[in-house]
Amino acid sequence: MNINKVILVDSLWLLNRTAFKLTHLRGLQGVPTGAEYGFLKTLQALNREISEAKIILCWDGKNNFRKEIDPLYKANRKNKNINKFGMTLNRIESFKNICKLIYEIAEHEKYEADDIMASIACSNKYDKVYLFSNDKDLLQVVSEIPKIIRIPNWRNINDPQGVNYVETFYNGLKPYQLPIYFAFKGDKVDNVIGIPRINSTKLAGAIKESWNPDFYDIVEHQFLNYYQWKNEDINKLSEFIDSGKYSKNLSLINLKKDININIQYPPKFEDIKEQLRQWLIKMEFRTLKICKDVGLIHRTTSCDDAETQALNIIKNNPELKGEF
Repeated sequence: MNINKVILVDSLWLLNRTAFKLTHLRGLQGVPTGAEYGFLKTLQALNREISEAKIILCWDGKNNFRKEIDPLYKANRKNKNINKFGMTLNRIESFKNICKLIYEIAEHEKYEADDIMASIACSNKYDKVYLFSNDKDLLQVVSEIPKIIRIPNWRNINDPQGVNYVETFYNGLKPYQLPIYFAFKGDKVDNVIGIPRINSTKLAGAIKESWNPDFYDIVEHQFLNYYQWKNEDINKLSEFIDSGKYSKNLSLINLKKDININIQYPPKFEDIKEQLRQWLIKMEFRTLKICKDVGLIHRTTSCDDAETQALNIIKNNPELKGEF
């Protein structure tokens, strides 16, 4: 029986990750090429390891609804990638346009990639869904079957994260209880303010003890009167809740199946073959599978090739092996 499988990729995360891993990779003209090479190489490997699975690239929207909840959401990331890895907005958009020639693209102006991934994953269109991202928020989407599993990096391709991982790593919590947990713990990466040094085990216990399945949230009175809290804990929690800083909506992934996701399909390959070929020549890529598809000669002997540089970087850095 054929299983309808899909790999949903957090595209901006993957692009920044490969830019970081291959940050010194450049072409003959000094143009950075590591992010693009690593990105395509990773997708090629995903296709090889997870056979007969469709890939959909999910991109963040420009007008994130979470910034309406908290204007400081992700404010700490401003220009971070541009300064460190050369990932300018023009470079990202340019590569995104190339991706549109090869893969299906999913995006929505007001939602982040993890919201889009969750919506597609929960749409029941696929028998098995692989979420390729290290965003811990996606763990609230994983399912029992496991129909939906998360792959946080290439090393975990044969050890994906499902419900058992969540229950083990988060002290017995269920995936749908994680937004509450994340709201109190906070997230420095997303600039979400939490309670410093709150005990993780006690927090998980309080959430389980006060959980109300009817409205998928905690009963505040029961939560604050959890038997393991000390008076200083209760004071911190009460102050945090009363201040208005507590918002599970910053961590809660949008699971609506009916959000109007814009899915763009690639054109016919013959119509874009030459355009893709010229871009690959410009980037000095020769050993990707797509190079063979557009008729480029497979070449690995030139030390000047951007790809050869990348392969040498990976070869000489054992910690990078298995990443791409």
